[in-house]
Amino acid sequence: MLKQSLCSLALAGSLQAVGLAQTTSANLNVVGQPFVLLTPGSLSFGTVTLTGNNILARHPLAASSWTINDRSGDGRGWRLKLRGTNFTRTAGPSVGPGVTTTIPISNLGYAGSGVSFSGTGNTIDVANAYNVPGSLNNIQVATADTIVIQTSANGQGMGRATINWPTSAISLDLPYNLAAGSYSATLTLTVDDL
Repeated sequence: MLKQSLCSLALAGSLQAVGLAQTTSANLNVVGQPFVLLTPGSLSFGTVTLTGNNILARHPLAASSWTINDRSGDGRGWRLKLRGTNFTRTAGPSVGPGVTTTIPISNLGYAGSGVSFSGTGNTIDVANAYNVPGSLNNIQVATADTIVIQTSANGQGMGRATINWPTSAISLDLPYNLAAGSYSATLTLTVDDL
């Protein structure tokens, strides 16, 4: 009888151990990061030969892309903005009166047609689309006002988004009376929350 009671006691003890439950918590702290903007670098139109007529210079490089990496963690959407300075002559021979030595930044255009997007929530701001000589649906770059190149709506755009420019999508309208020499401008791209 004593032997049977010890056996029952051992069996009851093992059943209690199987039915034991423990709870614990699991925690995670997520921190947002600033936007990252990746571009192919500087734009070079190479060498252009004057003809006595207005010239529409095309950026000679192959297709390129700009990538926005939204690591903010807030999902409020964003906009990619562009502004620039006028092209100023940095070197060249002496010139007489009536010769142009500045190319307005508004002569620089980005094609709106043929542009493709990958990612989520990407749209092009068609309010800034207009016609430039020799090219349709270009987006004019401005000095005083920043134009919106690409946007992502509130609740979209988290992660990577890419705007893909086709070959020769970037153009610069050169006046017929432009002075020979070297010209330079500064373009500023910014990404911010809506």
